[in-house]
Amino acid sequence: FQNEELRMDAVRSAQAAQALADQQHLTAAVVLGSLVMTALAVFLFTRGLRGRLARLSDNAARLAQSAPLGPPSPGNDEIAQLDEILHDTSRRLLEFERLQARFQSDLSRRAGELARTNETLHQQMQENEMFIYSVSHDLRAPLVNLQGFSKE
Repeated sequence: FQNEELRMDAVRSAQAAQALADQQHLTAAVVLGSLVMTALAVFLFTRGLRGRLARLSDNAARLAQSAPLGPPSPGNDEIAQLDEILHDTSRRLLEFERLQARFQSDLSRRAGELARTNETLHQQMQENEMFIYSVSHDLRAPLVNLQGFSKE
């Protein structure tokens, strides 16, 4: 009976050792699988994040150079909000540039009108001076003659 007990104890010990080894292998496989999945998730997350941040940085550089921006970033997170602000700023800058160009053309047109008006006024002033000179010369000669008669 004791031999049977010893044999069964040895079988149970072997089964327990095998179960422990299987659990250790399974635990190692789960840990390794978790590490691989974590690494893959981090890679995919950072790749998407890095790409979006690169696009945001590229749009900021284009805005600084007054170049057209790339397409807006999709999503509702902070990166998409920043990109929307960049696009809004770009639209405002373009609008202000158009207004500035329009005001510049108006200013040039009015400067031309002022120059023409100034030239016309200058010509009229010269004509008035010539008229005054002519009239004063024409009136001076008879006055000199009258003064000469009055002295006699």
